[in-house]
Amino acid sequence: MKRSLFALMVSAAATLPAQAPLTTLFASNNQGAPGGMVYFDLDVQVAGGVTVTALDVNIATPTAELEVYVVPGGHGGNEGDPSAWSLAARGPVVFAGVDQPSAVCLGPGFFLPQGRHGVALRGDGAVHRYTSASTPQVFATAELQLTAGVASNQPFGGAQYAPRIWNGAVYYASGAGAAGACAWVARFGEGCYSGATSFYESFAGLAAFDLGGSAAAPSALDASYAGAAGYVVVAGAPGWYAPQGPRLLDNAGGALDDDDVSEPLTLPFSLAFPGGVTSVVHATANGEVYLGATSALTSDVTPSGSELVTQLPRLAPLWCDLEPAANAPADPASGVYFDVAANGVEAYVTWLGVADGRGGAPAAGATSISCQCVLRSDGSVSFRYADLQPGPGTGVAVVGFGPGGAVPDPGPLDLSQSAPFATTGPDRFPLEHACTPPQLGGVVTLSVAAAGSAPFAAVAVSDVAVASGVDLAAVGAAGCSAYVDLAGAALVAVPQTGGSGSVTLAVPNAPTLLGAAFASQAFAPGAGNTLQVTTSNGARWIVGS
Repeated sequence: MKRSLFALMVSAAATLPAQAPLTTLFASNNQGAPGGMVYFDLDVQVAGGVTVTALDVNIATPTAELEVYVVPGGHGGNEGDPSAWSLAARGPVVFAGVDQPSAVCLGPGFFLPQGRHGVALRGDGAVHRYTSASTPQVFATAELQLTAGVASNQPFGGAQYAPRIWNGAVYYASGAGAAGACAWVARFGEGCYSGATSFYESFAGLAAFDLGGSAAAPSALDASYAGAAGYVVVAGAPGWYAPQGPRLLDNAGGALDDDDVSEPLTLPFSLAFPGGVTSVVHATANGEVYLGATSALTSDVTPSGSELVTQLPRLAPLWCDLEPAANAPADPASGVYFDVAANGVEAYVTWLGVADGRGGAPAAGATSISCQCVLRSDGSVSFRYADLQPGPGTGVAVVGFGPGGAVPDPGPLDLSQSAPFATTGPDRFPLEHACTPPQLGGVVTLSVAAAGSAPFAAVAVSDVAVASGVDLAAVGAAGCSAYVDLAGAALVAVPQTGGSGSVTLAVPNAPTLLGAAFASQAFAPGAGNTLQVTTSNGARWIVGS
């Protein structure tokens, strides 16, 4: 019989060992660069070790999450070697301002045995505030000693600035497995039956571009249309269509120039792609083909994979900052072209000898980029690459396809190494579950999203998390996993409207609940298996004060 949520909470209650913060300073006189790191050593003085459960940090800008890395023996000599470090914990940051303690709850925390350990702190975009000093400084409690440290402006590398005193506090409890006093939530696992028709690779720059060919043997990446599933992508045979027509005009009727979107280009067939069909496309100066009519006049020069996936549907044979007219004085044939094959089943958009504009306006003939996008009546497409002579400028380049709209981002691939591969459409989000940090005497909100047309969902709450998941194929839900112990779980109904819903539950103001740990997961009716159920990711949460 499923237990009530209150009974489950009572059974999971744990006695919380006393917390003992070790505090350094909150009086900074210096700071690092966004995304940089601070390093210090922790010497554990007690034989049974300690569990670090929370931190206070001094940062200059809000950041969502802080990561804590550790290395045995101390940070000295290990700052530039990421392989030496282990990610010990991460937690959300409650930003409080400069020289104020911004709280970071680490939930179950991490154990440090007796001895010296190096600690490194990093957060995406976090600007660490610290204190420059003439000599290293030491801070201690009876159980723990902290020796400050160094800082760097990039993760695990770059110049190390020393000595730098980390500004913060370490909250810990004696022994292994002690829970913290702060409310904490973390997501784990994935919901089943997600899908994406997009594919892309994001290159840090054209110097790292590894899909290029040559004028004599252009390389190719072929994508065969597979309907709702998306594409099957393979390395193609060398090929090239020499442009025959005039250079393209822009969408206002002038010459296609820097960052312009072309005039409408009419295909002699209807091109089907995941999520739509079109007989009109637009080329951009920056290596894209928009799949559909648009009145846009300019295109983006700072591409990203997420923009490719969710913005206007497009193919991106080489999306980066290109200059169509800059090379004309040295190469009158350079420019962007549109051609249709004599048989009417293929169309070609060609960027021929255009300049690399990522470093600003290039000198004529100093750079040269030639690539081609082939569109076919059967929905298949090809990206072709001839001569690629980039300049020294910096800037991201993106290659791939995106259907546009509110669709999942599958993340980047290494296209040269991944092909052949098939996309996993149709585009669909997995069932999502989240909850708010539970506090004594407060509430916890359990939410479910992406449930489709299901009128309801249920959340199973257990005091046992199954981190690796249990495959549910044996009960008719192949591809789905259970991330909680279902045998002893409490079930909470969550009404759904438009695929989303939530329910708010009171957390008893019982001190014995402090530090109690739970796991939860959502379930909803859905097609895709004989059980007619879809499952979500899991969430771990700890009751705090």
